Order: sequence, then C-alpha cells, then structure tokens
Amino acid sequence: MGRTNPKKGSKQTALTGSGFWPMLSKPAIAIGKHASVPGKYWNGCPAADKEKRFMCIVVEFTVMHDFGDGVKGAGFKMKEMGENGNGSLEPGVASGSEFIMAYPLPFLEHYFFQNRSELPDAVREKAFPAEAVIAAGADGGGAADEHLVQLCRGCLAALTELEQVAGENLLVRRLVGRSSSLRQWMSRRRDGAGPSCRCRPRGCRRRGSRQETKKKTFLRVARGT
Repeated sequence: MGRTNPKKGSKQTALTGSGFWPMLSKPAIAIGKHASVPGKYWNGCPAADKEKRFMCIVVEFTVMHDFGDGVKGAGFKMKEMGENGNGSLEPGVASGSEFIMAYPLPFLEHYFFQNRSELPDAVREKAFPAEAVIAAGADGGGAADEHLVQLCRGCLAALTELEQVAGENLLVRRLVGRSSSLRQWMSRRRDGAGPSCRCRPRGCRRRGSRQETKKKTFLRVARGT
C-alpha cells in the first residue's frame, strides 16, 4: 500500500475526551488484542486503500509520548499486521511497522471497531445500528420488526412526497400546455385566421369546396360525360 508514518494533528493527537466510547478500565487489557485501523489513518495512503481496514496488534501502553509539534500524551504502541491480521504484506521498512496511536482517541474508535463485543449494549447499538437490528431479529424479531417498521414508514413517507412532487409537476406541464394552446388559438382569432380546418365546421371553405367537387362529379356521371 506504500503507507508512511501516521498522520499528525487531526489523527495523531492526544485527546482528553473519548466521545461516547467508554474508557478502558485498565489500559493493559488491550495489550495483545487487535484494533481495526482504516488505511486513511496513514499519510500517503493510496486512494484505493483509504477505506480498507488493517489489523494492528496492540503491543504496549505508554503514559507519555511525544507526538511532535508540542503534542504529548498517552498512547499505545501498535504493529500493523495486514488486512487479515496474519502479517503485513508491505515491503521493506513499512512491513509490520510499529507506531504510536494516541489514547483515548483515536485508539478507542479503532479498538472497539474490532472488539465491539466489549461495549455496553446501549453504546454498541448506537455505534453499530445495523448489527443491532440483525441481533434483535435473531433473538425473536420483536425489536427488529419495530426497527424495520420505522424504516419502512420513513421510506413510504419519502416515496409519497416524491409522488406528490411528480404529480404537481405533471399538472403544471398540462396547464402550461393548455395555456400555450389557448394563446395560439386567441392569436389566430385576432389575426382573422379562424379555427383550424381540421375541425371541418359548417361554412368552412375547404368543406364547401369538397361538397362542390362531389356535386359536379355526380352531375358529370349522370349526363354520361
């Protein structure tokens, strides 16, 4: 993947808050476990690998680490082990590279992505709602059905709104078309052109001309000429 060192600043910053992620009771419980880190965490990551996740084993905890640019704080030393956790396929220096990730964030985010079973139910449902629906369905379906009902109601409301907008647009197009036809008819009336001969009204010159032609033809046949 050609990754370089982890980003500084936005990603590699020692933060004091942990968001809604719970703090670890003891940092030591994470050692030896894996965290799932997206490729975009590293500088120079190719676009094709930015959304891929790479397994990183937690090596040790350090209370104070200098992240550079005057940023210091706690962090975990981690070792990149590739997408499946069996070892990095990166050549040279990047292969199995070790790096320090700030704690509590972003470490907790990537750690619990891989170890979500350690999260309290309320936090896990908030962080991974799709899995909560699947789990509810496996346990009997009641809660899952309620989630699906709410989802279907939202989709139906959106569809109804789209149909309403489409109907209004169709009505507007029809009204515009009729208005245009009316303006054209009024324009012909003002110009003295009269209605179109397609209607064949009484007194229409084309209708009278056709009747005269039929009459002359009948008389010619009757005379034998």
